[in-house]
Amino acid sequence: MLSVSTISAGSGYQYLTKEVVTGAEDYYVRGVTEIGERPGQWIGSGIQDLGLSGTVRVEQMALMYGQGLHPAATVDDPKSLGAPFRRYKGIEQRLAEARAANPGVDDEQWAKIQHKIRTTGDRSAAAGFDLTFSPPKSWSVLWAAAPDEESRELIWAAHHEGVQAAVDYLEREACFSRVGHNGVRQVDGNGLIGARFDHRQSRNGDPQVHSHLAVLNRVRCIDGQWRALDGREIYGSAAAASGMYDAVRESRWRRPSESCTSSAGRVTPSVRSEGSPMRRSGCSAAADGPSRLPWPRFWLSMSSGTGCRPAMLCGPS
Repeated sequence: MLSVSTISAGSGYQYLTKEVVTGAEDYYVRGVTEIGERPGQWIGSGIQDLGLSGTVRVEQMALMYGQGLHPAATVDDPKSLGAPFRRYKGIEQRLAEARAANPGVDDEQWAKIQHKIRTTGDRSAAAGFDLTFSPPKSWSVLWAAAPDEESRELIWAAHHEGVQAAVDYLEREACFSRVGHNGVRQVDGNGLIGARFDHRQSRNGDPQVHSHLAVLNRVRCIDGQWRALDGREIYGSAAAASGMYDAVRESRWRRPSESCTSSAGRVTPSVRSEGSPMRRSGCSAAADGPSRLPWPRFWLSMSSGTGCRPAMLCGPS
């Protein structure tokens, strides 16, 4: 499943810096340092335009998602990625301006003005889009029950292949910007720029394999200019990209492979195939020893239980 939300850039330089370092966006990088999540990875063909690759650094996030600058920008050379993020007035500032503009209103009128301002809420520029890719909960339970890191990597590999397929789809169908009066004309972009952060648990601490893809709201257009993404295309293509992620993830998981167990009794990549890997290859649970039992037992229940859904982990009967 894919869900899309907006990454707020805030309303001012200091607020933007705080938002990236200690606020909502820090949810991504803080998971690496405090919880032990994997370091973020740059993804998308647009990263080539910025010379990005490999591991995401905190200072890069601060420059790009906080200030709309090039990741190599400095104080002496503040390279901007197109127009700067818009700055909007906060609720308190708007209330103060409204009070100054209406000094003689009575309490009833002022209450109406206050209500109107507060209900509209704060506006903020969009620094990017948070594309959250989540497999079914059974995948997270399976990941938690895995006996070793090698087995867990099989789940991550299928998940990552699905994410990459969805990104490729969005780059073909939704990587656009707009130019002209009120964005009357759509122009092609060279590719998305995203920072992928893998998380093993939810905010509540329970197992939940998922990835946050923080897509920068900037794209280099075919004319060489940096502009904002056409967000309507991102949201409009989300359902199809979600289906692409699910289909490719399932296909990778069910892909046939070579063998069943190693000499040490470890379940190897062959467990990606359809159905129960134990039943399919004739392996016995006893061969794995007592410490290995939770993993194949859970897998067997997933492939033969009455509540099994074909669209999840098990193959067709």
